[in-house]
Amino acid sequence: MAVSTIFAVVVNASAHPLVSIITVVRNGASTLAETLSSVRAQTYPHIEHVIVDGASTDGTPELVHSFNHPRLHFLSEADRGIYDAMNKGISRAQGQWLLFLGADDRFVDDDVLADVFAKPVSPDCVALIGSSNFLDGRKLPAYLGWRTLVFNTLHHQAVLYHRCLFDKFRYRAEMTVMADYELNLMIYLRRMNVQFVPRLISLCGSAGISQRTGLLATQWDSYRIRATQLSPLVNIVLTCAGIGNALLAFVLRWRS
Repeated sequence: MAVSTIFAVVVNASAHPLVSIITVVRNGASTLAETLSSVRAQTYPHIEHVIVDGASTDGTPELVHSFNHPRLHFLSEADRGIYDAMNKGISRAQGQWLLFLGADDRFVDDDVLADVFAKPVSPDCVALIGSSNFLDGRKLPAYLGWRTLVFNTLHHQAVLYHRCLFDKFRYRAEMTVMADYELNLMIYLRRMNVQFVPRLISLCGSAGISQRTGLLATQWDSYRIRATQLSPLVNIVLTCAGIGNALLAFVLRWRS
């Protein structure tokens, strides 16, 4: 999808904007309750929680309906995968800022969003970037720089994206695992204004789709995304670098 026409300027930014938390789920009842609770417990009052369910059969709809949240919006229907569901969530979200919190993710504490908006946000900022950890303790530090050319260095569980980014952009539903990389790469290549939040935002499950997908699928998605942004030669070099780094990491883990 072409992204060159997306505008990075935010108009009339609010000091207390509505934040849309988007959660996509399919048969995630075993972990979704903690996600729902962590959103409901936020002390920041201007929140809506948009849950897009892929026609679950494990009691997920019943679990969602059991939560008493005045701004909880629920949709349950078949979809074409995780990014199709995320796009449905974007279309239904009303917030000025959007954060994608997986069905096995949670906010690290009750004051996350209150802390994020405790300080003024630059009027042309398109992303508020914090950090995330896996539940098993592994860290996912936030970074936006030259390594973003090779890897997806931002983690959507810890990034609030401004609504303007989605005026002309949607995630590619046919992607297996890396569709969110396209937006992060676009933000870096176009030098859009972002603000880093020196704070842990979320804890994410270790069984997410990015942890279950193989090296070839990940690199194939990354290659296709970079093909819309960079020259073929540069893309090939960066893909080789990504594969080489992944293989090296595998060997080091195996030897240890």
